Amino acid sequence: MQSGEALLEHTDLTQEEVQQRVLDALGEVGLSERRHFTAFAHEVSRGQAQRGMLASTLLSAPSMLIADEQLSGLDVTVGRAVLDLIDDMRINRGMGNAARHP
Repeated sequence: MQSGEALLEHTDLTQEEVQQRVLDALGEVGLSERRHFTAFAHEVSRGQAQRGMLASTLLSAPSMLIADEQLSGLDVTVGRAVLDLIDDMRINRGMGNAARHP
């Protein structure tokens, strides 16, 4: 639950509320299995790790997402899925998006 530590420190949310927000964010990026909540980086694929990083950004409800090398180390299929996910997040959350393409 490393992603939720900032919420615990900088909000009045309870541990349970933070945990639910993290689970909701993981679900929004397609990581809805409970095991993703406690997984270490070496236990997930690169695509899942990239989705986990996107979920972390959602916790602070940003108005803009700046993505630098968002496809680094991903194969074409997974990279396309990540780009689609970023586009969905932009539309569904009304976020601006600045991405650097290789």
